[in-house]
Amino acid sequence: MTDKTHVQPILVIVGEWHNIIKVYVLLNGAEYIFKGVLEAVDATFKIYILMNIQFPERIKNVWSFLKTYVYNIADARRATSVIRLSTALTKIK
Repeated sequence: MTDKTHVQPILVIVGEWHNIIKVYVLLNGAEYIFKGVLEAVDATFKIYILMNIQFPERIKNVWSFLKTYVYNIADARRATSVIRLSTALTKIK
């Protein structure tokens, strides 16, 4: 990565889902390697929260869902689809 000023974390998964070769997060020009996808997703989410970075528009609903349903953090800006999915999943627990 040549842009050293980029503060948004980028989750990178190399390989296919059944044969993942490498999982890492790029942040400020540094590469942080993880043992698995869940560990990398967790770290990426926590970077967004701790650094108060807005979720990218194209995937904000995914991160918003994780924020409210998985991490149980209130999010007043949730999309209707995230609210519906969270509600439906809560009912089948």
